[in-house]
Amino acid sequence: MAHAAVLLDPALARIITAFQHGIYNDLLPLCSLRPPNLRNRYFFPQDTITKNAALVRPWLHTHGTVRICRSVASFERFRHCLALHAIFVGDLSLVEFLDDQNLLPLDVPLIDVAAHYGHLTIVERLHPRGTATTWAMDWAASSGHLAIVQFLHVHRLEGCTTMAMTRAALGGHFNIVAFLHLNRREGCSHKAMDHAADQGHLNIVQFLHTHRSEGASEKAIDWSASKGHLAIVEWLHWNRVDGATSSAVDWASTHGHTEVVQFLLSRRTEGGTSNAMDGAACNGHMAVLDILQAHGYTCTTDAMDFAAENDHLDVLEWLHEHQPA
Repeated sequence: MAHAAVLLDPALARIITAFQHGIYNDLLPLCSLRPPNLRNRYFFPQDTITKNAALVRPWLHTHGTVRICRSVASFERFRHCLALHAIFVGDLSLVEFLDDQNLLPLDVPLIDVAAHYGHLTIVERLHPRGTATTWAMDWAASSGHLAIVQFLHVHRLEGCTTMAMTRAALGGHFNIVAFLHLNRREGCSHKAMDHAADQGHLNIVQFLHTHRSEGASEKAIDWSASKGHLAIVEWLHWNRVDGATSSAVDWASTHGHTEVVQFLLSRRTEGGTSNAMDGAACNGHMAVLDILQAHGYTCTTDAMDFAAENDHLDVLEWLHEHQPA
């Protein structure tokens, strides 16, 4: 019958269903997609992007690009998550497809995300029309992507913040620290040297000391002592005047950094607290206990309690003999 042929026509069915509420059946597995929060420069939403990828990847494997245009039209959230997924996995061809179909969400700083992941070719593709903020260079510098930092410096106007050099110092990305110093004016904060010291990047500590004026704080020695970076502790002691706190000895003792403890007690005046011996006892650092004892340190009852909890019999015997009170 003629009317049956009309009503059963697939093209007509697609037109009718386009005006119905809801989403297509094949998109139901994607209903739990959540657009990641890209508004916090200090916290990249990797968990959300990874969870979304677990949903998007099998959908793309099944349907490819054939159903993308129709799907995005009925499910706006999919547009954002699909674009971010393409950038996350570095799929330039998918980014190009979305761009050619005008499906890239212009209200999302896609260049920032591509810069974070180090996908230079995608940054270059997005550059003519993509949205970016200062976070693009900040995140690229933080992640060690020098080529992207250089591209953004030459081709974009957003610039960066002090976070770029500070986080590059934290990550040990010397070439980026040097590039930002020589080519840009945003600078860094004292946290750059603090973090470089904490992570054991002596070359960056020395570079910042020589070429920058932001300096450091007491945390530089405290943190490097805690990590056992003797060379940095020594260098900071002889070359800078930022000081330290009692935490340097306390933390170095707790973590068993014997040479650092010895240096701090023989060369500096901040000293430590009873936490030093308590921490050393807790973790079974006998050599540190001997050093602290020689410098007149005492402990609290926590020392014996901690040693007992961790089965350090030799420490218990030592405490009984040397710290009977």
